[in-house]
Amino acid sequence: MPVSSSPSAQTHLPLCLLIPAGPGEAELARVSDLLEACAVYADLPLCAVIINDGNDAGALAQAGHTQRIPTTVLPNARRGEGLWWSGGLCMAMVDALLWIARNHPCRGVLRLDSDALVINPCAARIADIFALDPDIGMLGNFDSPTGLPVPAGHIMTTRLYWRSKRVSHDRERKKLIFSFWGWRRHIRLLINRAVRNGYVLGEWCQGGAYALSPEFLRRLAADPFFAQPRDFLPIDFAEDVLMALITYALRLKIQYTSGPSRIFASKWKGLFDTPEALARAGHGVIHSIKDDGDRKEADTRAIFRARRRTSPGAQGAVAPSLA
Repeated sequence: MPVSSSPSAQTHLPLCLLIPAGPGEAELARVSDLLEACAVYADLPLCAVIINDGNDAGALAQAGHTQRIPTTVLPNARRGEGLWWSGGLCMAMVDALLWIARNHPCRGVLRLDSDALVINPCAARIADIFALDPDIGMLGNFDSPTGLPVPAGHIMTTRLYWRSKRVSHDRERKKLIFSFWGWRRHIRLLINRAVRNGYVLGEWCQGGAYALSPEFLRRLAADPFFAQPRDFLPIDFAEDVLMALITYALRLKIQYTSGPSRIFASKWKGLFDTPEALARAGHGVIHSIKDDGDRKEADTRAIFRARRRTSPGAQGAVAPSLA
């Protein structure tokens, strides 16, 4: 069943969590903690799709069911091929988003790394933004103090510029690139299609946490250009950049959440502030809570776990069942 594009038809639909998960007990513990946080702060129904790359599928599913979140575990489409953080994840994400678009009607996708964390209610805010402006395809923040993108000219601008040409000199890698065939041609066509629709080379939402709209899902599933996820397996840049390109290729736009209390406070490494300050500011989702300098992941998780037990905004806010 395709995702409905009618706002009235989406009122009772869930927000779909999409979480890539790697192997190991530590990753399972991260996903479990993240799903608990999502459930505690849920202000509309949730469902979850977990991309499983080597973990116990049953344990991942149980982590969601324990929180009364209907959960589907999909095998990572890359099946060990490609680089897990670039082309491998690009392929897995396109595959999972197509599956959601075709099988899981929802009010949008909240894509979360396992080291992201929901720290305040935000699901309804995300769904409302998408409902109010159907031209928004992607919602998140740039990895900058304000959340807004920095001017073009940084390293990702130049990488995409090189990949947008039939023949170019990749000065970073000191070689000529020919993009007449295969995956390089596919990406060249995608970049130029996005630019024609207003994309500025180098824009993207930081990939630890962002959201994609129902209209993004609908257009993605309807476009033959994206029908084969394997086309993206050899990509040599990250999946969050690919999603920005796809957003504009589908004639949609990115909405950046900015300011001191923005929904998304997602940083490539570490946090923008102390856990206490981030919570007080009202951010909905933060990233990354992994060890960074003197700040340890276990301590950060403990702080937010204790807050979930005592915060008035979290009392009784358990994710409603879809049953």
